[in-house]
Amino acid sequence: MATRHNYRDPFADSQGTSQASSIYEGREFHNRRASDSISLTPSQRSEYEEQPRPSKRKFQSYRLKGEYEQPWTSDKRLKRWRYNNVIVWGFVAVGLLLSAYICWTQVQKVLHENSHGYCLLVNDEFKSIDPSTWSHEVQINGFGTGSFDWTTTDPKNSFVDTEGLHIVPTLTNETTGITSAQINNGYNLNLTKAGGDGTCTGTDNYACSVASNSTLGTTIPPVRSARLTTKGKKSIKYGKIEVTAKFPKGDWLWPAIWMMPERDTYGIWPRSGEIDIAEARGNSVDYVEGGRDVFASTLHWGPTTDTDAYWRTT
Repeated sequence: MATRHNYRDPFADSQGTSQASSIYEGREFHNRRASDSISLTPSQRSEYEEQPRPSKRKFQSYRLKGEYEQPWTSDKRLKRWRYNNVIVWGFVAVGLLLSAYICWTQVQKVLHENSHGYCLLVNDEFKSIDPSTWSHEVQINGFGTGSFDWTTTDPKNSFVDTEGLHIVPTLTNETTGITSAQINNGYNLNLTKAGGDGTCTGTDNYACSVASNSTLGTTIPPVRSARLTTKGKKSIKYGKIEVTAKFPKGDWLWPAIWMMPERDTYGIWPRSGEIDIAEARGNSVDYVEGGRDVFASTLHWGPTTDTDAYWRTT
């Protein structure tokens, strides 16, 4: 049996000792197992049953007594601050709604693109190089970008396999009879129709012939590559173009997908414009001006090459 202790309740009256003892005894009674027994006198039982349970005291702070002022609730600056918040969050909500609407309308345009009446002009999966669609441009003038490749019809530079079309650069001294010494001096490359092999598609001698001279600093292009065009065979004025391509990696590589004018209506480049769908460098990603992790789309326009304003529309 548990030991019974008598103590005085500091919040009770002078009978606190006997009350505390009876309360404790009553708790003992409830904690006993059903098989245990306890004998209480009638006076003890009555005293236990009549004793009210002490209620929990409600916490009340004594640091603030009575009513106290809250001046900030009547400060006009607080109201202005609330109004400002309403205005700011209102504009945020309007911006989100407008963004959602714009996104939704653009998605609907894509989903219902066939309703615009597009007509398929070209669909080339490159099972072969279709001569009714494509032709090779053969030039050595750098195409206005300073590139030092000689574009050819050589199947080493452009071919088709099960993976599609491949455009591959090769070294001139490895794929022709031109030696490394001749690239720098003493060799005359003539692709013109008058006196040359007639493969050039350019319109001037600068694009079709060159003589290497170490004194003058002229060289034979040390790299051969390919450039394919639909000019004169397939063209588009309005519409859309979809291209799936994999760009190569390697220093000095500059793959590009361009749209050039069918006719120089307003004059030579860049007067008649140019749309660059995509172009990139093959350099590594740490290249200062952007490597193969960056590609650009550009519009070329302007009266002269010096005033080409492509930087405004890149």
